Amino acid sequence: MVWHALNNGLGVAAAQAGFPMEDLPAAGYASGALLLALGFWIFWRNRTPYPDLRPERRARP
Repeated sequence: MVWHALNNGLGVAAAQAGFPMEDLPAAGYASGALLLALGFWIFWRNRTPYPDLRPERRARP
């Protein structure tokens, strides 16, 4: 939900500032894609699995 709100807020702020969205240079798309990939990588590195999905640890006899 936070991601969605930030995305919408950024779009509204860019429109209010008169940022030209129709003719964005290729470097803008590339940097946006890299930032998105970096964000997903950070989420992936800091993930915490659900406790019920971990393999059961059996006691040794």
